[in-house]
Amino acid sequence: MGSSGCRVELHGGMEAEEEDESRSEPSAISTEQEAASGTDSGQMSEGRTSAGSKVKTVAPRRRAVRAPPGVVSPVEAKLEAALERARTYARDGQATEGVAELVRCVALSRVLFGDGHWRLAQAYTDLAHAYLHLRGLASQARQHAETARRILLCGTLFAPSVQERLDILHTLFSMYCTLGKATAQLKHLKESEQNLMNAEKILEELQESRLDVSEMVQLEIELITTQGRLYVQQGKATQAVLLLERSLKLMQSLASTDDARIIEAHRWLVRAHQLCSNHEAAIEISLQAKAIAGSSFGPGSTKVAQATHTLGQAYTCTGNIEHEGLAEQNFLESLSMYQQAGLVESSRALAVLDDLCHLHVHMKKYQEAFERSRSSMATKREVFGECSEKVAETFHLMGAIRMAQGELPSAYRLMKKCLDIQSLLYGPQHKKTKATKETLNTLSRCPGVVAKRNAPKGDPSRKHLSAAVERQKPPK
Repeated sequence: MGSSGCRVELHGGMEAEEEDESRSEPSAISTEQEAASGTDSGQMSEGRTSAGSKVKTVAPRRRAVRAPPGVVSPVEAKLEAALERARTYARDGQATEGVAELVRCVALSRVLFGDGHWRLAQAYTDLAHAYLHLRGLASQARQHAETARRILLCGTLFAPSVQERLDILHTLFSMYCTLGKATAQLKHLKESEQNLMNAEKILEELQESRLDVSEMVQLEIELITTQGRLYVQQGKATQAVLLLERSLKLMQSLASTDDARIIEAHRWLVRAHQLCSNHEAAIEISLQAKAIAGSSFGPGSTKVAQATHTLGQAYTCTGNIEHEGLAEQNFLESLSMYQQAGLVESSRALAVLDDLCHLHVHMKKYQEAFERSRSSMATKREVFGECSEKVAETFHLMGAIRMAQGELPSAYRLMKKCLDIQSLLYGPQHKKTKATKETLNTLSRCPGVVAKRNAPKGDPSRKHLSAAVERQKPPK
């Protein structure tokens, strides 16, 4: 089974973490729950409920199915095979297939070890880790990690050997780290901090076990990297810089650390330095990340596109007029790379486009910013949804641009579309909704807007948006 709490090595996981943090996939969870309840085990057909059953009930506790000593049972062989396939899929970047195999591992672990065994918690921890790092689904990761925690805290934890005790500690550590990351992505920062404190206590116990030095360094990297990123989210700039610098040095000391992980560490360190207003340091680190990406993945790769975007952000944050041209150059270069890779409609490319539009507004290139924002609207509706935060933000930016240009009736119309979506997303009392409503009230008193509103002309795009908003409203 191995001695690590997370038995599947994940590659490219950091990319998944930076995708939409609030995404959910109910069908994936329901599939896992069916598999975990035994419906995915091929040899246990007796007593299986029908596939269409929706009855919610408390499942009876399963007893372990054990083979005689020295004999590998069919269930154990299937579990090992599924785990090996999961490792292969993770290594090849096949996220969906990797998660499906770990779902199977949960079901087989329940059959093999029983409901309260720590190895079932280990399987749930592996699944949570994969959902977070391979799929970028923080909600699912949190749910499965909490299931693992309940098993570990309430199940059978009497370990007959020193090795099993170490395995349990590894599982606890991985479970708390995964919970810490998932809750941080879901913006539950206090809960994340508590989980990481628990992980730190487990790490102290593991350090007393005289583990391999390289293994201990890997565990320390995972913990302090997660803590450092949490500090960035909390705005604790000094603590974030200290931990993330230490994490990067430890990564660079290990020959096994892949370059993608080092590039991601640079990116977070840039953010920490920006919080401290250390803009020169942020630019220097961004340049290092871009050089590493270019030498490791080749010019024009998506890794270079990401690093180039980060460098553009670093130049933008200085606030210096002389850096505006460099920021614009890097944003355009990053967009070009995404276009060449066929990813111009990806969420990452759209993030670059948004930064470029805001920069153009700051540079008073209003019409260019407006045209780019308008051209991205259809893609954003498709990628994020008609009534999404990204679409609302784009309407708000376009409205602000029209206000700067003095085209107040157009600004009013765009801000009204933004308000419709914000009211649906956040409710009328949210600060964003209130701010947009206040802007609309100010615009509504302008003579040009009053005349336009009193005109009997319809607005087809307004009808289109209103219909979308109505579809999203819950039934009365």
